[in-house]
Amino acid sequence: MQEPPLPQSHAQEKEDAEIRDAANRGEAQNYETEDPQIHTQSIPVGNVQVARGANWLIWVAGCTLVNALCFAFNMDFSLALGMISPAFVSVLLGEITKDNAVLHFIVTFVPMALSAAIFLFLSKQSNLYRTWALVVGALLIAADTLISLISFQPLTVGLHVWALFAIGQAIFACIAANKAYKAQVAAAATIKLS
Repeated sequence: MQEPPLPQSHAQEKEDAEIRDAANRGEAQNYETEDPQIHTQSIPVGNVQVARGANWLIWVAGCTLVNALCFAFNMDFSLALGMISPAFVSVLLGEITKDNAVLHFIVTFVPMALSAAIFLFLSKQSNLYRTWALVVGALLIAADTLISLISFQPLTVGLHVWALFAIGQAIFACIAANKAYKAQVAAAATIKLS
């Protein structure tokens, strides 16, 4: 006697579990290719390290944006995870324009907001398994860490080092996922040719 087919929801759960298992083994899709069919597929579930690295970039973007608002409104407050290097540009431009309130707000807010936007963009690209975005984010945070070290801000240095560690793990996970995908594509091409 033949078993009845599983209801759609159970079949979908089984398929989702298989996708998660494959992604956790590093068999994720490579989104660095130019194949438009691959870009329309959903991002593989799993590969937690890449997602963590991208999340760190989102946190840096958010904290930098909060710091930009606090700095633009002359508040004596900042978040340690936010970038401080754009603040130096804002200080220099802010001193020049301190007599004009609107211009002062623009020149103090824009450099830091632009930095936050860059980190948000890098995070989005990292979620698409683009290794270059994680590397660029790590380099920007490393440069900011050096500035924090010179200006003696130990909490900022500590959080930046923690973020760099997580992003470093994400870089290696992203490289492994992309290699696994390229191997799958090569194997599939070999099978199709035979």
